[in-house]
Amino acid sequence: MKLRAPAVPIIAIDPFFTVWSPDTRLNVAPLAHWSYKTNTIIALANIDGVEYSILGYSHEYYKMTQVSLDVSTFSTRAVFEEAGVRIHL
Repeated sequence: MKLRAPAVPIIAIDPFFTVWSPDTRLNVAPLAHWSYKTNTIIALANIDGVEYSILGYSHEYYKMTQVSLDVSTFSTRAVFEEAGVRIHL
């Protein structure tokens, strides 16, 4: 059985400055502090003049397709693909 974390760590500096994704798809929900206060962080990829969100949520941009997510003790890694481009984050 594969377990799903309740949130995916994005930035963890100390207990007072952390950023989490409430979904395993990193670009479908706003990022938040563990207290659920929204942290507006959005990462975009511009491919042939079209902007795609890869981290964080905004209805203004297309979403890149997330093809994998690996959460380990010290890192979170995700791979996105769109329009022939692959991004490792």
